[in-house]
Amino acid sequence: MFASLRLTIAAFLALVAILANPAHASVPVVVASITPVHALVSGVMAGVGTPVLLVPPGQSPHTYTLRPSDARVLASAQTVFWIGDALETFLQGTLRSLSRAKAVSLLEAPGIIRLPIRSGGLWEHAGHTHHHHPEHGQHSHHHQGADPHIWLDPRNAVAMVNAIAHTLSEQDPDNAHTYRTNAANLQTRLRTLEEHIDHTLEPARHLPFLIFHDSIQYIENRFGLHAVGAITIDPSLPPGARHLGHIRETARHHRVSCLFAEPSSPRRTVTQIARETGTRTSELDPLGGGDPRETGYESYTQLMKDITASLTSCLTGQNTQHRH
Repeated sequence: MFASLRLTIAAFLALVAILANPAHASVPVVVASITPVHALVSGVMAGVGTPVLLVPPGQSPHTYTLRPSDARVLASAQTVFWIGDALETFLQGTLRSLSRAKAVSLLEAPGIIRLPIRSGGLWEHAGHTHHHHPEHGQHSHHHQGADPHIWLDPRNAVAMVNAIAHTLSEQDPDNAHTYRTNAANLQTRLRTLEEHIDHTLEPARHLPFLIFHDSIQYIENRFGLHAVGAITIDPSLPPGARHLGHIRETARHHRVSCLFAEPSSPRRTVTQIARETGTRTSELDPLGGGDPRETGYESYTQLMKDITASLTSCLTGQNTQHRH
């Protein structure tokens, strides 16, 4: 009898300990749509729990299809963080049908610098908008015309972290202190990262380049880079012959030395354009997540450093081999 009483007391004390330490209580199910969002949510949740990633690394949110397992995770989620309609088109209808989850579009977060989608594939005066236009697109209704690759500006990452911490603190007040402390720590680290990128890109600033798909406008705007055009506006459509002719003229006129492609870009087209324009080619991945050794917030740092290294090495000529 005493043994069973001791066991009951031990169980009761264990329960009290769990209740007294909310970090071990039931952690809310938090879902992040893509790798960069997952990295920032992971940083805010450090010490409390880990968010679930929907779109696996290497897959495009433009073409992703929800699996039954994704639908189950979303049905049990308390909070879903995504960029918005313009990027994760596969989530639009699903999020509207969720009764439990609070869906947070980070494109709409306070303090986000939104740049309008560039029209056409050639920007004659591109790159001369050097450094920061926080007023761009801020007041457009629902920001339908905003470029959704917002995470590529470290200052937007700060605004995203703030919005994530605010939402999680409301949804899970027991752990609010941890979320806020983590967010403050991440802001400091993001400012340091911005300084590092700014310094690293210094020799590449103002050197003209082409990009296969217009996806890094936020890096160009923040750090004063000089993209003169994109091969394709819609990555699902091949570029037309007339546009390719204009691209070749632009490359020669600006003495473009580098063409940047993404992992999903059609290699044959990239190689052909590089050969015809005499440019080097290099690869960059705006979504990141390719390195399985980097998880949590570190995968965001890695993503930004990888893009920075690719831009710098190709533009300054340190990258002597054709990657394609």
